[in-house]
Amino acid sequence: MESLLSAGALTQILEGEKPAYPVFQVIGYKPMGPDQTSFGQEATEELRYRLMIGDGIQSHQYCIITNQDLVQELKTGRIVKWSIIRVLSYQTHDCELAAGSSKRRIIHILTMEVVKKGLEVGKKLSVDPSAMTVSNVPAPRQPAANLDGNNNQQLAPPKPSPNFDHQQPTMQEYAHEPLTQPQPYPMQQQQSMNMGRSPRPMKSGHDSQTIGIGELTPYIGKWVVKGRCISKSGIREYTNAKGNGKVFSFTLADKTGELKITAFNADCERVFPYVEPTKVYILGRASVKSADKRYTTADFEITLNQDSLLEEVTDSAVVGDIPMVKFNFCSIASLVNIPINQPVDLIGAITTVSDVTSIMSKTKNKELKKRNITIVDMSRHTISVTIWDQGAETFTGQVGDVFVTKGARIGNYGGKSASAGDCMFVNLDIPEVCKIRNWYSNLIDQNFIKLTSSHDTAPGSADNWRCLSQLNDLQTIKDITSGGVT
Repeated sequence: MESLLSAGALTQILEGEKPAYPVFQVIGYKPMGPDQTSFGQEATEELRYRLMIGDGIQSHQYCIITNQDLVQELKTGRIVKWSIIRVLSYQTHDCELAAGSSKRRIIHILTMEVVKKGLEVGKKLSVDPSAMTVSNVPAPRQPAANLDGNNNQQLAPPKPSPNFDHQQPTMQEYAHEPLTQPQPYPMQQQQSMNMGRSPRPMKSGHDSQTIGIGELTPYIGKWVVKGRCISKSGIREYTNAKGNGKVFSFTLADKTGELKITAFNADCERVFPYVEPTKVYILGRASVKSADKRYTTADFEITLNQDSLLEEVTDSAVVGDIPMVKFNFCSIASLVNIPINQPVDLIGAITTVSDVTSIMSKTKNKELKKRNITIVDMSRHTISVTIWDQGAETFTGQVGDVFVTKGARIGNYGGKSASAGDCMFVNLDIPEVCKIRNWYSNLIDQNFIKLTSSHDTAPGSADNWRCLSQLNDLQTIKDITSGGVT
C-alpha cells in the first residue's frame, strides 16, 4: 500500500511546487468550530476540519477542509484515520499562526477522493526514502485522441464541487492564490465530485480492534467483528403495544462462530437493501444481548441502531480467511429428537418436487406461496421440506440434485417436517454434497423411511411395520430392530 502514496509530494508543496493529484494518508483530524479562527481564516458559520496528512516520508498538520461535502464525509466517519486520499484540487498560502512566529504553509483541500478506506489500511504507512528512485506522484493523463487519430483534443479540467462556490475563503491571501488546475487524473471525475453522496445505510469507520464472532460477549466495550452474511430474512411487519413496525434479520459468520443481527423500523428499511448473502461485512457499535435459543444457535445476538457501523469489505486481503458458509448438518434420522421450531442445517438428495401452491395464512391474513420437496440422506430417512414465497417460485432443483439449507425450522405437520431456512443451495460445491450425490446416484434400493414424530415411533406402531420384501436391506433391518420390532 505504501506505493500508493506520493512520496515526497509534501516536500514539493512546502517548497512552493504544485504536484498534480498528490496521494496522502490521513494521520489524524479534528473539527474546527464554526466560530473558531484558525490558520489565518476568518470565522464562518460552517464547520471545518483540520487534518494531519502524510506522504510516507513526512507528515504535515497544517491542512484544512471547508468543502461541506467533504466535511460531512469526516463528520459521519466515512473518511477516517489511516484513509488514503487523492487530492484533486487544492490551494496553498503562508500564514503567521502567532504574532512574531514564523509563517507556516497551509494546504487547503478543495476536492478529493478516497483511494483506500482507513479500515482496510489499518496503520500508518511509511516509505524508505533511500529506496526511492522515481517520484510516486502520479502523472497526469495524456489528452485523449480524436476520432481522426490526432491527439490535439484538450480535456477540460475537473469541475469543483457543486457546493464549493459559497465556501471560498475570505482572507486576502486566498484571494490572490490561484487554484491548482492540472490535467484530469485518469479516473472518472464525476465520481470524485459526488464522493459519499450515495446513501449509505450505516456509518463507516471504526476505532476498535476486530475480534472473532465467537469471542463477542455483552461485557466487551468497544468491539468490531467481521463476517460473511450466510442468511438474510425478508422484511416482516408486526404489531404490538407500541404500534406497527418492521423487522428483518441476517446472520454473519466467521471461523469462530455465527451472529444474528436484527434491525427494526427505520434501521430495517435503511439496511435491508445493503445486506446481501455471501458478502463480507464489518460490524460494530450495536447492542449485544443473550440470544433466544428458539431462533438461533448463536450465544448472543445483535440489534442495530442509528449509530451502528456496517460496512462491506471488498478487498480480498481484508476478507482474509472468512469461510464461505459454515454448516452443522444434522442427519434426518436424528431430527426425531429435535424440538419444534429449533433451527437446523439440512442436507439431502431430492426425491420429489411439487408444484407451487397457494395457501391463505390465518395469522397474517394474506396469501402465501409454497413448494414442497422431499429429501433423503444416508440414514435412509426422508423429510418433507417446505420452501416459501419467492424461494418457492424461483426454486430450480430437480430429483437427484442435492439440497442444502441453513437454519431450517422443524415442524410436526403430518409427522416431522421442516421449513427451509433463508439460505438455500442446490448442488453446492462442498464435500458433503459430493458424498450425498455419489451415494444417491449409486443407490439401487430406494425404499426409504419417512421420518415421523417421536410419539409415533413407539414399538409396535404402524410406522414400524415393514413388508418382508424390505428385509433384504440390512439398514432397514437395523432401523426396525432398533425401534423394538423383532
